[in-house]
Amino acid sequence: MKKLLPESYFKTQERLCEWFEQLQSAVGCGANADTGAVLRAVESLAQKLKTYEEQQAAVAKSRGYRFWGDYYNAVLKELPEAKVVELPTFYNEVPLGWFNGPGKPSYDKCAKRLVTTQKVIRKTLGYVADQSASEDEGWEEQTKAELAELFTNSTSADTFERECMNFVYEVEPEPDPSTVWLNASERAGSLELDQELPTAAAFELLEFAEEKGVEVTKQQETFYEECASPSNWWFWHLLAAYLLNEGRPTNEQVTETQEDAKKAVYLGLLYLDGNNWQVGDKEGWALGTNLSQVAMAYNTYKTALSEGRDTHNDLAKEVLLALGKTKEASKV
Repeated sequence: MKKLLPESYFKTQERLCEWFEQLQSAVGCGANADTGAVLRAVESLAQKLKTYEEQQAAVAKSRGYRFWGDYYNAVLKELPEAKVVELPTFYNEVPLGWFNGPGKPSYDKCAKRLVTTQKVIRKTLGYVADQSASEDEGWEEQTKAELAELFTNSTSADTFERECMNFVYEVEPEPDPSTVWLNASERAGSLELDQELPTAAAFELLEFAEEKGVEVTKQQETFYEECASPSNWWFWHLLAAYLLNEGRPTNEQVTETQEDAKKAVYLGLLYLDGNNWQVGDKEGWALGTNLSQVAMAYNTYKTALSEGRDTHNDLAKEVLLALGKTKEASKV
């Protein structure tokens, strides 16, 4: 009988499976990761690379160079010439983190790169020797020990060399984005224009945020802006600040408040979906929903839970009555 599919088809499928397994490993996914997980990992790596390249370009431009490579090479040339330094033998060994792990270059490739890295080490040690005269006693030995530890634990030649350059040029490291606080109302203006959000409540939240001085970490801001609907996340951030009377709501507070508030507005028919909407209504926030209604629904829901009234019907009736929806409450 004639085969339905040619042999080349099966060979192609086999090669595709092998390629996908290699891709799983390269992006750090497990063997059981599906195509969606691998795609998300690839997209994440692409975003990180884009951010990294933008940062490099910004640094190079600030130093008068068009390209990062030109600036990098110029910095290596301008590093103070070190005295002849005999490197300790451990600087001849490629750090494990350079080649061990998914997506890492081969050992041979890292060994070739090590020659360049050793030049940076010698220049860095020369800088340490030059600076030692103006530092406290023991500073030179301590700094050498820290450099050795940094080298041993480094995960790539680029990262280690950049740390050396930052040290020699006294470049301050970027602050942890989770500790940098920014004005939230200045960054959340988009939520007022989002037709998917309750207009009145959004406007009131912006007023509250400006008056209260609500803040957001740089890390949170980056997360919100990278989401499919940034204004939605800004809404929940400001709502958490309002409901908790907290000027700096944490990630955990925003997430927990969002979860409880969503349940409360759903029970109170402030948000309508396929399960609770009335005839003629469409999915989304009920028209005219304001901040006081959302707060009333949330606080009533939380109080009822704390008092042990945790069934769906009990919670719904409590929230609806608190919102003055007696007719709807009677139907629960």
